[in-house]
Amino acid sequence: MKLFYILPVIYLLKIQLIINANPIRATKSKNTQEIHCPQKKTDSDIIKLFPFFVESNPMLPKPSMTYGLMTNGKINSIEIINQKTCIPSIIFCLKNLEKLIINNSYFCDSTKQINGKMEYLPEQIIKLQKLKTLKISHVNLTFLPNIIGNLISLTDLTLSNTNLEYLPETMSYLKSLVEITLIDNPHLRSIKPTDGLPALQILIARHCSIQNLPRYLPKLKDLFMSYNNLTSLSGIETLSNKENKKQNFEFNNNRITAITPEIRHVHTLSRLHLAQNRLDNLPTDMFDMKNLTYLNLQNNTFLPNEKQYLKDEFTKRNSKLKVYFD
Repeated sequence: MKLFYILPVIYLLKIQLIINANPIRATKSKNTQEIHCPQKKTDSDIIKLFPFFVESNPMLPKPSMTYGLMTNGKINSIEIINQKTCIPSIIFCLKNLEKLIINNSYFCDSTKQINGKMEYLPEQIIKLQKLKTLKISHVNLTFLPNIIGNLISLTDLTLSNTNLEYLPETMSYLKSLVEITLIDNPHLRSIKPTDGLPALQILIARHCSIQNLPRYLPKLKDLFMSYNNLTSLSGIETLSNKENKKQNFEFNNNRITAITPEIRHVHTLSRLHLAQNRLDNLPTDMFDMKNLTYLNLQNNTFLPNEKQYLKDEFTKRNSKLKVYFD
């Protein structure tokens, strides 16, 4: 009889272990609702169910226009701009959607709105398994659902002019990401979940509150992090391009007080922007960075004689390098 009671308990424990090991796929948020997609309706039929007009294949799309692009009867791109009525969940029935742009518009979930603006991205977005480009701007987005890590086809992600506070750890599963743009997210302090993304080439993170550099991005070419809260470039040595492609790093308008000597290991760095910081010295290791061709040090705290010394030394060590102090 004891065995009769023990076996169900063991079974339940096994199920719990499976759930814990696969948190993204196994858990379902209480805010996630099932979407019943109409079986016999085309993509054209689906967008006609939206509470606002969606222009199809416009010859001259305008910046303020909401429209979709269609190929062979399938909508592969949709831009929703400045809509006062909410975006219905039926949008997630557009199975062939590769590009989704949302600007100053919000999803239909009255329990998750603040002043009529989007607070979160619905977890139903995982139905868009072909999605490559996702751009969200001018919304009250405060967080991304963990389930976004299942959008494995995503190559281009933009989150701008939001109230985003953090990036989910599951972003580390987005191995196909090539470009990330994070602009005007004043509450965003960390981009650590981007560490180690193997395909990432362009990372733009301006006008946020980020305190540390990303790390271990082997294909990184462009890193633009002006107007943040950086105080050092710790970890920059992990960002050298492993394909020996030239790199352009921009750190203007931060609070950087010192450059780590390990910067010499970024041997593919071609352009370095450090204007409007708090630098009064540089490591001698930078004299040996022979691939560096542009160095902007404007509006730091170097004394006039120090500027002249650095200019002379850089000229002797690297004739290709252009240094700007003023």
